Amino acid sequence: AHPQRLSLALNYSVFYSDYLNQPDRGLLIAKTEYKSGIDKLDDLPEDSYKDAASHLRLLQDNIRMWEKIIAEAEVEASESYVDASSDLRSPQNQDQLETI
Repeated sequence: AHPQRLSLALNYSVFYSDYLNQPDRGLLIAKTEYKSGIDKLDDLPEDSYKDAASHLRLLQDNIRMWEKIIAEAEVEASESYVDASSDLRSPQNQDQLETI
């Protein structure tokens, strides 16, 4: 739960999510370090505690944001799958499939 480790984890998770476009990987890193940091937070001296708590809040904010983004992307993907499958069943497409 050292503040520098949490800061590095925060930046690393943002790098994966925002720059490599892998929010699921960024989320995994953030969740892992958040859990580890919370477990060790009470063992820190007061000056480190404040910095660590600040980084943990930022990690928590990112976790919530990425969970929402991932959930929305999954809903969008499932909706586009349903749309695509219903398009295949349209009468116009059935005529095209019968001629093949």
